[in-house]
Amino acid sequence: MAKKKLVNLTSTFLSHLYKGFTRSSSVGKDTAVQIMLGFIVVVLVGYSLALGFALEKIILNTLKQRDAVTFLNGLLLYYLLGGFITRYFLQNLPTIDAQPYLHLPISRSKIANFLICKSLVHITNISTFLLFTPFALSAVAEKHGMSQAWAWLLCLWLLSLTNHFLVILVKKSVSQRTWLLLTLIAVCSIVAYADYFGWIKLSLVSENLFSIASDRYTLLWIVIPSLALFYYAVYKTFINNLYPEELGIQKNRTLHPTYGKFLQRFGLLGAWVDVELKLIFRNKRSRELFLMHAVFLLLPLGFFSYAKNQEAYGSFLFFSVISSGFFTMNYGQYLFSWQGAHFDFILTQPTSIRQFVESKFWILASTTAVWFLLSMPYAFLGWHFLLINLAATFYNMGVNTFVVMNMSMWGAKKIDLKHPGSLNYEGIGAAQWLMGIPLIASPFIFYTPFSLLEYPMLGLASVSTAGLIGILLKKSGIAFTTERLLARRHRMASNFRKD
Repeated sequence: MAKKKLVNLTSTFLSHLYKGFTRSSSVGKDTAVQIMLGFIVVVLVGYSLALGFALEKIILNTLKQRDAVTFLNGLLLYYLLGGFITRYFLQNLPTIDAQPYLHLPISRSKIANFLICKSLVHITNISTFLLFTPFALSAVAEKHGMSQAWAWLLCLWLLSLTNHFLVILVKKSVSQRTWLLLTLIAVCSIVAYADYFGWIKLSLVSENLFSIASDRYTLLWIVIPSLALFYYAVYKTFINNLYPEELGIQKNRTLHPTYGKFLQRFGLLGAWVDVELKLIFRNKRSRELFLMHAVFLLLPLGFFSYAKNQEAYGSFLFFSVISSGFFTMNYGQYLFSWQGAHFDFILTQPTSIRQFVESKFWILASTTAVWFLLSMPYAFLGWHFLLINLAATFYNMGVNTFVVMNMSMWGAKKIDLKHPGSLNYEGIGAAQWLMGIPLIASPFIFYTPFSLLEYPMLGLASVSTAGLIGILLKKSGIAFTTERLLARRHRMASNFRKD
């Protein structure tokens, strides 16, 4: 009977999630995104399986390693660390509007367990099996036996699931404690620099650790209790937040700076910028996006060792465009949705819509410029790194900023800034990256022709020139964006009211 009730309750939750999706005012946009994401998942599954079957040959023939298992064991800690970083930015916190269920005879533990199980349905949780199963059943089984191969694979998969729960705990903690995120950034920076300069070697630790997993079952019996402990920690976190007072709006006790005195000299434009800055720093989600922009300052660091020759400049440009434009791509795609709750009020004010739009341009462009200033220490690793960052910065400021501002008007829906974070986190998921595809790919329209002719520096100059032209023509870009906003303002306001 209890099992039947649990099945019925699970089906009820799933039914409510489905109805919430299909009855949303933005169902057309969401359906298109889901179809695109489904296609991307299928492609990723195919590539993961192909890479898994070819992994041993790549290590032995391409990388010229004598022992594929030992070499891969030395990289697995890096794989797990990269998996944690990837999950942090792509994995949403499991969400459900729990408040309507709290007055019903449904235990909080069942709601929490449903949320945890729902979060496990993610492509990253099966990618480890797809990638490493062929390698385990061939290379590891040949060297250590079939039973040890399965133990090695199971240990790696359980560590990947531990990553899953660790990301949930970190995101829940970081969203409420900014200093925790800054500490995480500092630790990752120190480890990355220390490993690059040879002060520490995580590869040796990784090799010894996973050699134990492939030789004996010792590590497996350590990983299983650890996974259970992390599951329980996530479970208790959800349980402790499933109270009406926790789900309600809480007073923000953090002191935030006021920028009005400095911005007063810029008149109405400065006033709009002041409002936007207060919006960013006084709300959890927008503030977290801003802090994540600082994290992405480290993204090119993991790839600069491959960009010491001109053939790799394109790869470094790719990561620089993502890194410098992270805030523009993620905050900017909801540029008008952040103020959706009071968009009608903005339209009724006797103020210039053009200055409203221009203030948003300066917010996005300024964050990109600040990123470049903070990235200038890359020059110590080679001046070409600084030039590539400069080209990416110019392009994001002069071209991508205007593209994002106009794309943000498409299918705009209101973001509830008062929406509580507990179990209702509106995080950054893979769907948000879909809009970033043309933003990331477009610089290569200017770079690739020169790169094919073996003139990569001219390619970087072409990317920079395109960005500089956009900056010089910013008045025209702002005027065009203003006209589009005026033409779509009533439709956008109607969408905001529906949500």
